[in-house]
Amino acid sequence: MTRSRSVALLALVGGLFVSACAPRVQDTPFTGFRGGDADALTLRVDNQNFVDMRILSLGSRGRQPVGIVDGKSRGTFQITWRAAGEIQFRLEEVGGGDDFITNVLSVSPGERIDMVIPDLARDAYIRLRR
Repeated sequence: MTRSRSVALLALVGGLFVSACAPRVQDTPFTGFRGGDADALTLRVDNQNFVDMRILSLGSRGRQPVGIVDGKSRGTFQITWRAAGEIQFRLEEVGGGDDFITNVLSVSPGERIDMVIPDLARDAYIRLRR
């Protein structure tokens, strides 16, 4: 074996050893809740409407997909959020139809938001969960 191959093999084995000994970060049942994920918002949705709704966040980073909540159900979502700012949400009826915009809310990372989508989806609103 040549010297350059020996050095390359030694570097590879050393790199594998270092990565194997590095601490592993694991998700916990508390990730995403206050104190668990400081770079995210938790959005809890109560969809009281019969229609499935696609949810998108509208903030300083533009429009970001959040998820879909079925009609007459609830859902919880995590939204990456690293700085204080304003947020609102766009609700789109799955399968086409109308879309709606919620009120604006000032939020900081780690906060929890409740969204209620009543029978009349145009009256949907968000509020900070206390």
